[in-house]
Amino acid sequence: MNADTPGHHGRRWAAVAAGMLVIAAVVLVVIGVRGQVHAATPPTSAAHPAAEGDLPAPSSGTSSPASSAPSSRATASRSTPSVVGPVLPRSKPVSVSIPAIGIEHAHLAGYGRDSHGAIAVPPATGGVPPGWYTGSPTPGQLGPSVIVGHTDAAKDGRSIFFRLGELRPGNKVQVTRADHTVATFTVDSLEDYPKAAFPTAHVYGNINHAGLRLISCIGKFDRATGHYLDNIVVYAHLTSSHPA
Repeated sequence: MNADTPGHHGRRWAAVAAGMLVIAAVVLVVIGVRGQVHAATPPTSAAHPAAEGDLPAPSSGTSSPASSAPSSRATASRSTPSVVGPVLPRSKPVSVSIPAIGIEHAHLAGYGRDSHGAIAVPPATGGVPPGWYTGSPTPGQLGPSVIVGHTDAAKDGRSIFFRLGELRPGNKVQVTRADHTVATFTVDSLEDYPKAAFPTAHVYGNINHAGLRLISCIGKFDRATGHYLDNIVVYAHLTSSHPA
């Protein structure tokens, strides 16, 4: 058949049309992913702290918080209900205050992910600040904003979140943001989880309000590995905001 026959032109237009459909599908997927700004981008599973380097693996006698979040597939599969309560625009956190446990304007670092997909917090040495996980919403945005901190350090004793387990429902957590607003969160609950059974989807998954998770280590200390066996997660929700 000649290259200029009607049959050839029909096949050519069919191929072009199929290509355009593929491009349109890719655009829709990208738009959908970008629309999920309230869903944390997940590191690897917390059920495997050894593989993650335990955020990262600290030196003997130290602790480090859990870092895992659900996979993007698991997060995307969860529907987002109607928004409840106040929500703030995006603005990076600068410091955190938790008066009930003696934390006042502690500087917040920004922690991304390391080569294992875990939150790339530094080793548990003296003076290491707590950190906001940059893959989560900023404090006050819709979704679970995540702040992690060490419990103690090998040579320096207590670290920033040593007293985290003393918090009680109703206590306040205040996060000062780069836009000069202070986001005030009210503690809802505290939960202890074995690292081998860390509920990643529950901690990092989509929620219908501006939430906050404070995460550190707790429980029995395993001297063989140099890590605590459990994590503590403080759940809180945004109740108000005011100028800094």
